[in-house]
Amino acid sequence: MEEIPESLSESLFIQKKRKLQVSNEQKNVTSGPIDIETNQRGVFPQMLELDDPSEEDDELPFDGISYLKQVRIEAKQRPGIMTVHLPLSVLTESVQTINKTIKEEIKLEKQLTTCETKAYSFIWEEKFLEKFIVLRTSFSSLKTQSTLLSLPRNKPEWRQLILQALQAPTLSMLCCIDQYTALNLLKWNTGWLSCNSPRQQMIWIFFLLVKIDMVMTSDELSILRELCKKCLILRKSKTKLPLYIQSNIDMVISIVGNLFGQKDLLLK
Repeated sequence: MEEIPESLSESLFIQKKRKLQVSNEQKNVTSGPIDIETNQRGVFPQMLELDDPSEEDDELPFDGISYLKQVRIEAKQRPGIMTVHLPLSVLTESVQTINKTIKEEIKLEKQLTTCETKAYSFIWEEKFLEKFIVLRTSFSSLKTQSTLLSLPRNKPEWRQLILQALQAPTLSMLCCIDQYTALNLLKWNTGWLSCNSPRQQMIWIFFLLVKIDMVMTSDELSILRELCKKCLILRKSKTKLPLYIQSNIDMVISIVGNLFGQKDLLLK
């Protein structure tokens, strides 16, 4: 095997050294210096023009070099960023506080839900509807008397009788009221209904629902829907309702929703 002449070996070493220098020079041109904080090489190349301060640094840049120079100056002036690890004890305490808060909120929500559903439970609703159906059947089997009573003739007179005279309905009055008058009374009472309604008004609404026929037109059914919606509004209001109002509006909601087929209102 032939030996490489010493002069040729030295020449190859010089060429290799020059290539390495050129490669390093190209790398310095196409990339920036290593950042002290991040220990990463910057994107912008290191150029003498960028490192030399001048009086024009605060002016608007009009070329690429001036712009890069301003960016680099602003970057050097920014405050250093320090990161501190949160102690494990603080983390544990925070997690325990959050868990305690969640448990208290769940407990409070359960208490509120229980209070709301006590007066309107499914067991109560089932028993009530059974008795209401029996009452309707008994009422429809009654024979009306031949003597006609003198009833109010218009809305103001009915309002005076129910809300001012506080006259509760009698069996004779209910027997003399026809379907048209009964539905009108339900519509008017929907407007009069409030958190301060007298007990007599609630009795009127209940027995008018006993009186009316099950078969209705869409317009007649809308009267019952509006009454049920008004009851739902009162039930969801923040005002503390008297027990007789609360129990009666629960009955109205149950009657309209279940017996008159308006179950969509029960979902509200």
